[in-house]
Amino acid sequence: MKTPSSKKNSRTNSPDTADHIIPVTKEVEDEWVAVGKVVGVFGIGGEVKVEAFTSFPERFAETPLLYAGARHTPYKVLRAHPHKRHMLLQLEGTQSIEAAERLRGLTLYIPADQIHALPENQYYLHDVVGLRVLHVNGRELGTVTDVLLTGGVDLFVVESSQTGREILLPAVKEFIRSVNIPAGVVEVDPIPGLFDDDFETAF
Repeated sequence: MKTPSSKKNSRTNSPDTADHIIPVTKEVEDEWVAVGKVVGVFGIGGEVKVEAFTSFPERFAETPLLYAGARHTPYKVLRAHPHKRHMLLQLEGTQSIEAAERLRGLTLYIPADQIHALPENQYYLHDVVGLRVLHVNGRELGTVTDVLLTGGVDLFVVESSQTGREILLPAVKEFIRSVNIPAGVVEVDPIPGLFDDDFETAF
C-alpha cells in the first residue's frame, strides 16, 4: 500500500475478503493520523472542500479540532457536512475565501489516539503495510508494501524477500490464514508458484 493512486477511500466489503482493510489514512506519523486534505474552497463563506482519507467521514462532524499542515495548526470545526464526493468544513478563523484559500493543499490530522477502534478482524491500512509475510510452512515470503483496494477483492502487494519483485496476493480467506498485528506477521497459503520463478518446483 504505498502507491497512493491505487487506494480508494472506502471500506472493503467483499464477502470473501479475509479481513476488512480500513483505509483511514495515506499518511501516518507516530503521534498523528491524516484524515483528509483540503482540495478547494466552497462558496463565499470560507468553507473548505476536503478529500477524506477515512472510511468514517462522519468523524469530521464529531471532531472538535483538526490540525492542519506539517505544523499541525489547530482549527476548531464549526460545521461539517458531505457534498458529493467531498466533505465541506467550516473551520474557525476561515470565514472568508481568502482565509480558506490559505489552507488549500494542506493535510488535516487528528491525534493518533483519537482514531476509531475497529471490530475484530478489521485493520487499518497503515497497520497492514509493513507486515512480514510467512507461508504456513514457516517460509519467509516477503513484506506487505501496499494494499490495492479494488472495490472487490483487495490485493496485498508483497515485495518478495527472494527476488525483490512485487507480487499481488488476493486478500481472501483461501490465501490469508491469519493477520497478527502485534507480532507484525501475516500468515498465508498462496497458490503454488506465486512466490517462485519456477512454477513446477514451487513449495
